[in-house]
Amino acid sequence: MSLSEFVAWDRTDYGPRQDALEPSGSTVTFTVLGPLRMLAEGRDVTPTTPKLRHVLAVLLVRAGQITPTESIERELWPDGPPSSAQSTVQNYVYQLRSLFRQAGVQRPEELLVTTQRLGYALFIQPSQVDAHRFHASYARARSLMAERRFDEAAAELRSAIALWSGPPLVDVRHGPILSAFDICLQELRRNARILRVQAEIKAGRHMELLDELIAELRSLIKANPLDETVHSQLIWVLRHSGRREEALRAYRALCTNLDRQLGLEPRVELRRLHQELVSDGTPSR
Repeated sequence: MSLSEFVAWDRTDYGPRQDALEPSGSTVTFTVLGPLRMLAEGRDVTPTTPKLRHVLAVLLVRAGQITPTESIERELWPDGPPSSAQSTVQNYVYQLRSLFRQAGVQRPEELLVTTQRLGYALFIQPSQVDAHRFHASYARARSLMAERRFDEAAAELRSAIALWSGPPLVDVRHGPILSAFDICLQELRRNARILRVQAEIKAGRHMELLDELIAELRSLIKANPLDETVHSQLIWVLRHSGRREEALRAYRALCTNLDRQLGLEPRVELRRLHQELVSDGTPSR
């Protein structure tokens, strides 16, 4: 799944089956930002069979879309499906439907997992999945930033990031679909963390949250040592907290890494920030 496909998730055209979007019976939610969980009114009804969990995960990350049977087979058996693959997938879908009925999340006449001409589709509200709620909060925060409502944006981002409890679907084996989904979500999470720091700075809370923000920025830099945006934020926070020497060391470390690995120097904005540090001028805001 590409980033653009995931972003389009909440705009999926579900067609005429509006009844399938509002399951009767128990309220069911799903978590994928960490271990896979299926909760019916707080009760954990997650399937325990590894392959059944795998099928559920694939349908969840493509909720509202048809997942071709061939794609499910490639996800379950990356080295090549067995001759019984099609009937095995059918059996997994049957088991999922039985699980939904037993958990009370659908009436007998409802099918949350529908059989389509080329595959299967899971019809639920996207907001029933934590990954969608994360993305929706991130999108709202970006809008709030554009409106210069920095306190609200920071709060929105804190809530979004708090939805995570580990790597996406950490307890489900990843084939090609889930691996792409993992990469997409991890990048969104990183962007949300960076934007959250920016929002806190713009809201004037960098001194109040000094240790927390510095730890967050150092963690982001450790994961991506050449990210100039994060280095710029760290240098800015250190400078404005009176830790000028640390800020200079951070700049020099970035210069060394950029030169050794890419043969580049920092971008103009960072060089300007460095000049302010050297001359002890008034930092940019």
